[in-house]
This record gives sequence, C-alpha cells and structure tokens, in this order.
Amino acid sequence: MTTIPDQELDYHYSPSRWSHRMGPDEVIADHIESFDRASKESLWTLQAELGVSYGESHKEKMDVFHKIGAEKRGAPIFVYFHGGYWQIKQIGRENSSFMAVPLCNAGATVVVVGYDHAPDVSMGTIILQVKRAMKLIITLAKERYSR
Repeated sequence: MTTIPDQELDYHYSPSRWSHRMGPDEVIADHIESFDRASKESLWTLQAELGVSYGESHKEKMDVFHKIGAEKRGAPIFVYFHGGYWQIKQIGRENSSFMAVPLCNAGATVVVVGYDHAPDVSMGTIILQVKRAMKLIITLAKERYSR
C-alpha cells in the first residue's frame, strides 16, 4: 500500500491552494465574500422565512426561500447543508443561501440548514440534527405537495 505524504494530502484537500491567480488566503477571502454577496442577494430578492427552529440548539435553525409571489404548492424543495467549517469558520447558515436566487427563479423552494459543528459536538449529534431537520422538511414537503 502506498502512503501519500501529509503535505501532498493537505494540498489535495485544500482547493484554496490550487489557484494560479491568488494565494490561498486570498482565495478563501474571495470565496467567503462571494458567499456573503450572493446570500445577501437572496435576502433582498426572495421571500425568506429565516431562523425556522427544528431543535433545541441555537444553531438548529433553517432558512426557507421562495420566489416572491410564486406558488409554493407543488414546488420541488432543494435542501442545502453547508460544509467546510473545519477549514473556514466563517461559513454557516447565514451565508449559505448563495444558490437560492437561480433555484427559486426556476420554481424551487430552497432550504438552508444550520447545525452545530464538530469538534463542539460529536458526529453522532450532527447526524441527529440532520435527521431532525429532514423530518421538518419532509413535513413541509407533505403540506405543500412538493415534488
């Protein structure tokens, strides 16, 4: 079995190091700025139900986005759980609705789910939070006859 050196693994697991135009720190800053900008656009241009609680933790909240005036009944639901917080602490539910505008304009409902992060909680806790979130989303889908 071949062992890959840690430095090479770090490179492969860190896309911020792949850019030929910017250094890793600039790539990360640009990435966060683009998330922030597009997520603000979602708040400005879409109907949003923010901070819908699905559990006891202050991070167990979700944001639900729809096109203003669009029919919610029968709309497909796109669910997004952000990732990357182990490398970029600034990523969370609040700036992860960057994809909502084009999806809502195409007729979908977008749900962005927040949850507690490791190492603050165990993976088992995160899995339970995901299950709780999905239970509420499935209830929402049934109520709206979503596809």
